[in-house]
Amino acid sequence: MRIAFVTCLSLPEPDHDEPIFLAAAQDAGHNATMAAWDDPTIPWADYDRIILRSCWDYPGRVDEFRAWLARIAPLGTLQNPADMVANNLDKRYLQDLERHGLPVVPTRWAERGATLHLPDLTQGWPQFVLKPAISAGSELTRLFSQDQAQEAQAFANEILAQRPLMVQPFFPSVRTVGERSIVCLGGEPSHVVIKMPRFDEDDESVSGPDTPTPAEAELW
Repeated sequence: MRIAFVTCLSLPEPDHDEPIFLAAAQDAGHNATMAAWDDPTIPWADYDRIILRSCWDYPGRVDEFRAWLARIAPLGTLQNPADMVANNLDKRYLQDLERHGLPVVPTRWAERGATLHLPDLTQGWPQFVLKPAISAGSELTRLFSQDQAQEAQAFANEILAQRPLMVQPFFPSVRTVGERSIVCLGGEPSHVVIKMPRFDEDDESVSGPDTPTPAEAELW
């Protein structure tokens, strides 16, 4: 099987785990390579599987990335499906989850270019997080306290000049428990990857595997 692990041309060097993926696929007898989504010379129809890995530049090029997804969707080889990927580019998918009864962190939203008075959105939250609704890798993600209102307002305005904004209360458990990403294989929970929060250029901390809790498994 010929497999493309999708990256982007602007990535200065491969993610540290990409050689592991390539080696595992090659050891299993597959012809696996890295391929940039924005490289016009890539013959996507030649691949049996197209797997997204490190398309880190999509937040600033989201319309281009959506157009690329639409072009390769008819091939039927993208993992996960293109419509699922496109929906998850924008964190406003949390609104859909909430409408379906799933518990989500309380979130306030503002569209790009909007004018807002941030204290109106964060009242009652001792600490809060500001980030773009379209982002990756903790880009433009910062933690503020109520005594940083002026700095937080300026940062919110900076985001709104470029992208939609989301505002959430800070849950201290994020620093101890972390963000738990449930990996499903064949439609069933397989394992959990734990990511600790990263603010203001903090180092990234990712660990695992862990076992899904009964409550997490019930989501499926």
